[in-house]
Amino acid sequence: MTDLKYFNVLRIGLKDNFKKLSLVFNKYKKFEHIYSRLPEVLKELDIKNDNIWDKLDPDKEYEKIINSNTKIILLENKNYPKLLKEIYNPPLGLYIRGDASCFNANSNLAVIGSRKSTDYGKKSTEKIIKELKDSKITIVSGLALGIDSYAHKCALANNLKTIGIIGSGFNYFFPSENINLAKSIVKNGGLVVSEYPLDFKPEKYYFPARNRIISGISKGVLIIEAQERSGTLITAKFAEEQNRDIYAIPNNIFEKSSCGTNGLIKEGAKLIDSGEDIILDMSLKF
Repeated sequence: MTDLKYFNVLRIGLKDNFKKLSLVFNKYKKFEHIYSRLPEVLKELDIKNDNIWDKLDPDKEYEKIINSNTKIILLENKNYPKLLKEIYNPPLGLYIRGDASCFNANSNLAVIGSRKSTDYGKKSTEKIIKELKDSKITIVSGLALGIDSYAHKCALANNLKTIGIIGSGFNYFFPSENINLAKSIVKNGGLVVSEYPLDFKPEKYYFPARNRIISGISKGVLIIEAQERSGTLITAKFAEEQNRDIYAIPNNIFEKSSCGTNGLIKEGAKLIDSGEDIILDMSLKF
């Protein structure tokens, strides 16, 4: 528990500079050691040492974590997602609510798409996930509006575990419309995950960073629909860099939402029109 509280206080105090700790973590081994030598570490990483540290109490900040039914999983924890460890510069820790065993229990499939989802996109999501219901696949998505929300709801409707990755702290859940959906995910044995401390407000640049985790914990990524320039395609790019399988639903050539998916197919993404396609490709058995 000791290192958890020091991870948390460093994550809060360093904010966006926290990622720099990966440069020295192997040297110090533990967050407690980093915290105990903080002025030295800040100087080494060329980070300004301001007075925020006088206002942060590691014990009180960690007590907030405990009281909010949130857990922290560090990189070396056995429940940390194994696939995520493979990506470039993986998060040193994650904030979670729910069952951490979801990370590694089954093959994870990210299902993502446009926030401005079409009827075709929703029907495609429903069809594919319904056909996966006996596969024990875990559905991963971003708890955003549109296809992400629908993917989580379809997973719950078909008794599949689902993992939602958010781009804010739990106390500033975004989008607020999906708070109850997040609670349902946890209640039904799933998991909600954030890279950010409880009181971190959503920032525009947090969401592309969030996308690398969506693909990073997944064996494959299914793109339902996406415009030519979209966050969905950013996730597809991460998936490509992480050597994940990329699947795409073919779409109407007259719809803007088809540009991204059809373009991915042209570039080599696997065309999918059934859940069985995914099961066979991922070498899963009913």
